[in-house]
Amino acid sequence: MPNWIQQTGGGGYDLDARKWIGRFDYEQDVVHSLAGIYRMKASTPVFKAGRGWSVAIHSVAMQRVADRLELPPDAQLAILEHDKHESVTGDIPTPIARRIGRAAIEELKREVQAELDLKQGIPWECQSQQHESIIRLLDTAALHEERHFFMSPSVIPWEYPEPQPMYSQLMVDVIKEILAEGEHKDGGFESYMAAYEYLRSKI
Repeated sequence: MPNWIQQTGGGGYDLDARKWIGRFDYEQDVVHSLAGIYRMKASTPVFKAGRGWSVAIHSVAMQRVADRLELPPDAQLAILEHDKHESVTGDIPTPIARRIGRAAIEELKREVQAELDLKQGIPWECQSQQHESIIRLLDTAALHEERHFFMSPSVIPWEYPEPQPMYSQLMVDVIKEILAEGEHKDGGFESYMAAYEYLRSKI
Protein backbone atom coordinates (compact mmCIF):
# COMPACT_ATOMS: atom_id res chain seq x y z
CA MET A 1 0.00 0.00 0.00
CA PRO A 2 1.62 3.29 -1.06
CA ASN A 3 2.24 6.04 1.45
CA TRP A 4 0.57 8.70 -0.61
CA ILE A 5 -1.56 11.84 -0.48
CA GLN A 6 -4.58 11.82 -2.80
CA GLN A 7 -5.43 15.04 -4.60
CA THR A 8 -8.78 16.28 -5.92
CA GLY A 9 -8.45 14.66 -9.35
CA GLY A 10 -7.98 11.15 -7.96
CA GLY A 11 -4.23 10.83 -8.39
CA GLY A 12 -1.70 11.94 -5.85
CA TYR A 13 1.86 12.09 -4.59
CA ASP A 14 3.61 8.93 -3.41
CA LEU A 15 5.86 10.02 -0.54
CA ASP A 16 8.01 6.89 -0.62
CA ALA A 17 8.46 6.65 -4.39
CA ARG A 18 8.72 10.46 -4.58
CA LYS A 19 6.56 10.65 -7.67
CA TRP A 20 3.03 11.36 -8.81
CA ILE A 21 0.77 8.38 -9.33
CA GLY A 22 -2.47 8.29 -11.30
CA ARG A 23 -4.30 11.12 -13.00
CA PHE A 24 -2.85 14.64 -12.86
CA ASP A 25 -5.04 17.71 -13.35
CA TYR A 26 -3.14 20.96 -12.79
CA GLU A 27 -6.20 23.12 -12.16
CA GLN A 28 -7.78 20.74 -9.66
CA ASP A 29 -4.73 19.19 -8.05
CA VAL A 30 -2.58 22.28 -7.73
CA VAL A 31 -4.42 25.59 -8.19
CA HIS A 32 -7.72 24.69 -6.51
CA SER A 33 -5.72 23.24 -3.64
CA LEU A 34 -3.60 26.38 -3.24
CA ALA A 35 -6.72 28.54 -3.41
CA GLY A 36 -8.15 26.63 -0.45
CA ILE A 37 -5.09 26.85 1.82
CA TYR A 38 -5.10 29.97 3.96
CA ARG A 39 -2.08 31.74 5.38
CA MET A 40 -2.03 33.68 8.65
CA LYS A 41 -4.00 32.17 11.53
CA ALA A 42 -5.80 35.34 12.57
CA SER A 43 -9.15 36.95 13.39
CA THR A 44 -9.39 39.96 11.11
CA PRO A 45 -12.39 41.19 9.08
CA VAL A 46 -11.06 39.47 5.96
CA PHE A 47 -10.95 36.10 7.69
CA LYS A 48 -14.21 36.52 9.60
CA ALA A 49 -15.95 37.07 6.29
CA GLY A 50 -14.64 33.71 5.10
CA ARG A 51 -12.39 35.27 2.51
CA GLY A 52 -8.95 34.36 3.75
CA TRP A 53 -5.61 35.20 2.20
CA SER A 54 -4.72 31.97 0.45
CA VAL A 55 -1.43 30.54 -0.76
CA ALA A 56 -2.68 31.13 -4.31
CA ILE A 57 -3.39 34.84 -3.85
CA HIS A 58 -0.13 35.26 -1.91
CA SER A 59 1.67 33.84 -4.94
CA VAL A 60 -0.26 36.13 -7.30
CA ALA A 61 0.74 39.13 -5.19
CA MET A 62 4.40 38.16 -5.39
CA GLN A 63 4.18 37.70 -9.16
CA ARG A 64 2.60 41.13 -9.57
CA VAL A 65 5.40 42.74 -7.61
CA ALA A 66 7.83 40.91 -9.91
CA ASP A 67 5.96 42.28 -12.91
CA ARG A 68 6.29 45.83 -11.57
CA LEU A 69 9.99 45.19 -11.17
CA GLU A 70 9.95 44.23 -14.88
CA LEU A 71 11.39 40.79 -14.25
CA PRO A 72 11.29 38.46 -17.28
CA PRO A 73 8.48 35.90 -17.74
CA ASP A 74 10.65 32.94 -16.67
CA ALA A 75 11.34 34.58 -13.30
CA GLN A 76 7.71 35.65 -12.90
CA LEU A 77 6.48 32.10 -13.53
CA ALA A 78 8.97 30.71 -11.01
CA ILE A 79 7.78 33.29 -8.46
CA LEU A 80 4.11 32.54 -9.11
CA GLU A 81 4.73 28.80 -8.67
CA HIS A 82 7.21 28.93 -5.79
CA ASP A 83 4.75 27.47 -3.25
CA LYS A 84 2.94 24.94 -5.41
CA HIS A 85 4.41 22.07 -3.36
CA GLU A 86 1.98 23.21 -0.65
CA SER A 87 -0.84 21.75 -2.75
CA VAL A 88 0.51 18.43 -1.45
CA THR A 89 2.23 19.30 1.84
CA GLY A 90 -0.06 22.06 3.04
CA ASP A 91 1.30 25.32 4.44
CA ILE A 92 3.79 24.33 7.13
CA PRO A 93 4.64 27.38 9.28
CA THR A 94 8.36 27.90 9.87
CA PRO A 95 8.14 27.36 13.67
CA ILE A 96 6.47 23.97 13.07
CA ALA A 97 9.16 23.06 10.53
CA ARG A 98 11.84 23.95 13.09
CA ARG A 99 10.18 21.70 15.67
CA ILE A 100 9.75 18.74 13.30
CA GLY A 101 13.09 19.14 11.57
CA ARG A 102 13.55 21.83 8.98
CA ALA A 103 16.01 19.92 6.80
CA ALA A 104 13.54 17.07 6.26
CA ILE A 105 10.71 19.50 5.51
CA GLU A 106 12.81 21.41 2.99
CA GLU A 107 13.82 18.17 1.28
CA LEU A 108 10.17 17.12 0.99
CA LYS A 109 9.23 20.52 -0.48
CA ARG A 110 12.00 20.27 -3.09
CA GLU A 111 10.95 16.74 -4.04
CA VAL A 112 7.29 17.67 -4.51
CA GLN A 113 8.15 20.89 -6.35
CA ALA A 114 10.43 19.00 -8.75
CA GLU A 115 7.80 16.34 -9.46
CA LEU A 116 5.14 18.96 -10.18
CA ASP A 117 7.55 20.78 -12.49
CA LEU A 118 8.02 17.48 -14.33
CA LYS A 119 4.29 16.78 -14.59
CA GLN A 120 3.65 20.29 -15.93
CA GLY A 121 6.62 20.31 -18.28
CA ILE A 122 8.08 23.46 -16.69
CA PRO A 123 11.35 24.42 -18.42
CA TRP A 124 14.48 24.41 -16.27
CA GLU A 125 14.93 28.20 -16.49
CA CYS A 126 11.39 28.74 -15.13
CA GLN A 127 11.76 26.54 -12.08
CA SER A 128 11.74 28.14 -8.65
CA GLN A 129 15.14 26.75 -7.67
CA GLN A 130 16.70 28.87 -10.41
CA HIS A 131 15.33 32.08 -8.88
CA GLU A 132 15.72 31.45 -5.15
CA SER A 133 17.32 34.81 -4.31
CA ILE A 134 14.54 37.04 -5.63
CA ILE A 135 11.88 34.63 -4.35
CA ARG A 136 13.36 34.90 -0.85
CA LEU A 137 13.38 38.71 -1.02
CA LEU A 138 9.78 38.95 -2.24
CA ASP A 139 8.58 36.25 0.17
CA THR A 140 10.10 38.21 3.06
CA ALA A 141 8.27 41.35 1.95
CA ALA A 142 5.03 39.40 1.53
CA LEU A 143 5.28 37.82 4.99
CA HIS A 144 6.02 41.17 6.59
CA GLU A 145 3.14 43.01 4.94
CA GLU A 146 0.60 40.16 5.14
CA ARG A 147 1.31 40.03 8.85
CA HIS A 148 0.44 43.72 9.20
CA PHE A 149 -2.67 43.44 7.03
CA PHE A 150 -4.13 40.25 8.43
CA MET A 151 -2.85 39.59 11.95
CA SER A 152 -3.30 41.24 15.32
CA PRO A 153 -0.18 42.68 17.02
CA SER A 154 2.09 39.94 18.31
CA VAL A 155 2.92 39.47 21.99
CA ILE A 156 6.30 38.02 20.97
CA PRO A 157 8.57 39.60 18.32
CA TRP A 158 8.89 37.66 15.08
CA GLU A 159 12.40 36.50 14.27
CA TYR A 160 12.41 37.28 10.56
CA PRO A 161 14.64 39.59 8.52
CA GLU A 162 13.37 43.03 7.67
CA PRO A 163 12.29 43.35 4.02
CA GLN A 164 13.79 45.82 1.60
CA PRO A 165 11.65 49.00 1.65
CA MET A 166 11.10 49.06 -2.11
CA TYR A 167 9.71 45.52 -2.13
CA SER A 168 7.57 46.22 0.93
CA GLN A 169 5.94 49.27 -0.63
CA LEU A 170 5.20 47.43 -3.85
CA MET A 171 3.70 44.56 -1.84
CA VAL A 172 1.50 46.96 0.14
CA ASP A 173 0.23 48.49 -3.11
CA VAL A 174 -0.52 45.09 -4.64
CA ILE A 175 -2.30 43.73 -1.55
CA LYS A 176 -4.50 46.82 -1.39
CA GLU A 177 -5.41 46.45 -5.06
CA ILE A 178 -6.23 42.75 -4.70
CA LEU A 179 -8.45 43.41 -1.70
CA ALA A 180 -10.17 46.34 -3.43
CA GLU A 181 -10.93 44.19 -6.48
CA GLY A 182 -12.03 41.23 -4.35
CA GLU A 183 -9.67 38.86 -6.14
CA HIS A 184 -9.09 36.94 -2.92
CA LYS A 185 -12.75 35.96 -2.59
CA ASP A 186 -12.36 32.78 -4.66
CA GLY A 187 -9.07 32.03 -2.96
CA GLY A 188 -7.28 33.68 -5.85
CA PHE A 189 -8.05 30.80 -8.22
CA GLU A 190 -9.03 32.90 -11.26
CA SER A 191 -6.17 35.36 -10.80
CA TYR A 192 -3.63 32.57 -10.41
CA MET A 193 -4.84 30.69 -13.48
CA ALA A 194 -4.87 33.89 -15.56
CA ALA A 195 -1.30 34.70 -14.54
CA TYR A 196 -0.14 31.13 -15.12
CA GLU A 197 -1.66 30.86 -18.59
CA TYR A 198 -0.33 34.26 -19.63
CA LEU A 199 3.20 33.51 -18.45
CA ARG A 200 3.26 30.04 -20.02
CA SER A 201 2.31 31.66 -23.32
CA LYS A 202 5.37 33.92 -23.03
CA ILE A 203 7.89 31.15 -22.37
